[in-house]
Amino acid sequence: MSSSVDTDPAVFDQHLASWREWQARPWGRLRYAVVRHVLDTHLASMRPGLWVLDLGGGDGTESLRLAALGHEVTLVDPSEGMLGVARAQADAAGVADRVVTVHAGVDDLAHLGLGTFDVVLFHFVIHYLADPAAAVAAAAGHVARGGFLSLMAPNPHADVLVRVRDLDLAGARDLLAGGTRESVTFAHTMTHVGVEQARALLGATELQEVGHYGHRGLMNMVASNEPKHDPEVYAELERLEIELCGTSPYRDIGSSWQLVARRP
Repeated sequence: MSSSVDTDPAVFDQHLASWREWQARPWGRLRYAVVRHVLDTHLASMRPGLWVLDLGGGDGTESLRLAALGHEVTLVDPSEGMLGVARAQADAAGVADRVVTVHAGVDDLAHLGLGTFDVVLFHFVIHYLADPAAAVAAAAGHVARGGFLSLMAPNPHADVLVRVRDLDLAGARDLLAGGTRESVTFAHTMTHVGVEQARALLGATELQEVGHYGHRGLMNMVASNEPKHDPEVYAELERLEIELCGTSPYRDIGSSWQLVARRP
């Protein structure tokens, strides 16, 4: 599968403040909470001191948590602004000695000589790339034997449901007819990559799927954002999302999907 969509790294530098603001909102916090649960579940059986590669990891919010748990992290991203935030956060958390940042894109992987890793995070990147198939193959190539790849992207099916929830029926029809959508946070076009397509891309590698999850499907059903800021309401939503993130049909309506695959 290929797409004409590709992204200038400057887009992420220009919208860094918007991204940081999104992360602090309930829906951003919920995404990280569910991903944390999924990763901890799959990594629980692995030895301490893992080698982690975070591809397109931006400011490192997900992988720096793993560094704080004692793992060694290599963070690759084409946005120098994002990497600057990652380095500052690593310093503040006292984990800078376990974090290496690399200013590069996924297309540069073949020339970096990074080797293999126990864990490869590839979250919210492939929908910005011109060739998702090549990118997934490249990411899979960095997974060591017995290691994991975690792949995530927005769920195009959920976008349609949200439009219907908001009674934007014309917008829902447009999404069904088209193959792209606009990123609100980064003000940039993204191509639709559904979990079925991603599963096919993984199927072309030597990795085997071991988990399928959805994020923020239940929260999206609440049309008003106001109650989501209530700590008690948020806590209940987070518990429900974590409990049901791996269960169909709830995972299928998540705002994003996550596939975890392992090299035998």
